[in-house]
Amino acid sequence: MNREKCNEPEVSMITVVNSDSSFDAIFKLLHSFFPQEGGIDYEFIVVDEENKQKAKIYSERFPWVNLIQTKEMTRGSHLRNVALQIARGNIIVFLEDHITVQKNYLKNLKSCFSNNFDAVGGPVINGNTDRLSSWIQYFCDYHKYTVNIQEGEIDNLPGCNFAYRSDSLKELGFFKEGNFKLEYLFNEKAKQKGKKFYFSHSLKIKHFEDKNIFDIWAYRFHYGRVFASKRGFPRWKRISYTVLSPFVAMVEYIRIFKNIRGDQTYLRKFVECSPLLLLTLFIWMFGECLGYIFGNNTSKN
Repeated sequence: MNREKCNEPEVSMITVVNSDSSFDAIFKLLHSFFPQEGGIDYEFIVVDEENKQKAKIYSERFPWVNLIQTKEMTRGSHLRNVALQIARGNIIVFLEDHITVQKNYLKNLKSCFSNNFDAVGGPVINGNTDRLSSWIQYFCDYHKYTVNIQEGEIDNLPGCNFAYRSDSLKELGFFKEGNFKLEYLFNEKAKQKGKKFYFSHSLKIKHFEDKNIFDIWAYRFHYGRVFASKRGFPRWKRISYTVLSPFVAMVEYIRIFKNIRGDQTYLRKFVECSPLLLLTLFIWMFGECLGYIFGNNTSKN
């Protein structure tokens, strides 16, 4: 069955290809996804740049993909919102292109939504275990979502692996647009409206990060600045966060340790990359400080 032509898909998968991802990252994801167990009707929407070579691969190897081509790939949530406008499923899944999933992902996803939750997500496993820079990025982004975290209700969801009921998304509106997706802030808005999140080990995915340490530092600095400028804190709170930023960085370092200490492999890598990880956290906090004091440096973020 050609899933692209399914009349009423239960699930809509959305993946926007990152402009800095490797050529075949999205194809590794699609290969890991298909075929899925359980016979669940779905559509898989991919947004990618106009490229004849890639378009041919989509057509020949992944004809079930609903491909949206764009002349220019942009960071942030603009293209995700474009895909969201045409998604037809009762459940909307957001995956990054540099991950892989299991063949029972949809079956487990449907089971998770049988409970009274508005959004679900699952553990993120580091797929690039031989790269120190990959561990640093992983610890910064996904230490709250390892397989050691208890299954059940959770405060937030991993940005590379989460899903919402479509009616909840309609109520919440679109993601904020700019150079970063800022799912954390979107989920914060959802919580304020009483939405409940569920963390299920059955939805685990592998995450592959190939940035070098200098790119990671640049990313974390700019992300921190944009994040701080979008939080909407009053002046007293912005000043407090700025003054206490070194302490905040150390608190985050301790949080990472607490979340990964139950896994010997993760703990060993944590110790190994601690000097660079600490520096990364301070760079991140410095970016936030500038965001709290001066706002963002570009209007499009």
